Amino acid sequence: MASAITCGGLFVREKPKVGTQEPGPKNKSNKNMKNQNQEQKPKKKIYKRWWFWGFIIIVLFIVISSIGSNANRAQKVGVAGPEGQTPQKQTIKTETFKIGDKVKLGDYVLTIKGVEPCTSTNQFSQPKSGNKFVVIDITQENQGEDPLNYNVWDYKLQDSEDFTYSTAMTTCKDPGFSSGALQTGQSTRGYITFEIPKENSPAKLIFTPSWISTEQIVINLE
Repeated sequence: MASAITCGGLFVREKPKVGTQEPGPKNKSNKNMKNQNQEQKPKKKIYKRWWFWGFIIIVLFIVISSIGSNANRAQKVGVAGPEGQTPQKQTIKTETFKIGDKVKLGDYVLTIKGVEPCTSTNQFSQPKSGNKFVVIDITQENQGEDPLNYNVWDYKLQDSEDFTYSTAMTTCKDPGFSSGALQTGQSTRGYITFEIPKENSPAKLIFTPSWISTEQIVINLE
């Protein structure tokens, strides 16, 4: 900013310091326009934000899972209610089936043909001390219109003390049940090996076809 001083009676105008600028209408106008641009900048609409669509996807997943769980329930093949009878609303309970029943869940059909203890002839595939092997004879079918995957890890065994076991890492009896794909109308059969304590007995076989579903087939082995 310029200033005036007197020197010997003379009026001298002092030059502005370097790096300073006198405020003027132009600078004020630029500042006002910048503030107006910041105020007028439009906000993103809610449907353009990523978290909004993430929330929608989660809600749709929950709704679809709920519909699917109500539609698919394990039921014995060949059993139906009386014709013309109006179904009564009731609490859904997990039904337990027995050896020899042909049980349908979705497009899967499962039949357990038997369960028995097994002694391995392979010296490198023996149960731990205090344990034993049991094998379950399983047939799995695809009665849907599309191919279905099957997996030995979809099965778990519950013993007489309510302990639950995954499939053993060995095959005690051949042919072992494996993993793969079933075309429409195709079936597969094999033995699944489980390792449990010697003093316990196999009580239930639990089949869960999908890790995101709670629908199961439960077969009573006793």
